[in-house]
Amino acid sequence: MCMMSSGEDVTAADAMKVVDLGSIQNEHLLSEAFYDCKNDLLEKSALNESFLHVCSA
Repeated sequence: MCMMSSGEDVTAADAMKVVDLGSIQNEHLLSEAFYDCKNDLLEKSALNESFLHVCSA
């Protein structure tokens, strides 16, 4: 089974490679976003702990 794309034949395997590449890129972006959120939460947690430590002293 073939699809036509801009005048060239594209096999199902080639189409899957494109889909897989897109999935990998999306996964990488989500991983970066998760990492950034995790770092933000850790920073806020550390600030809260420091603030509570100062207030209780």
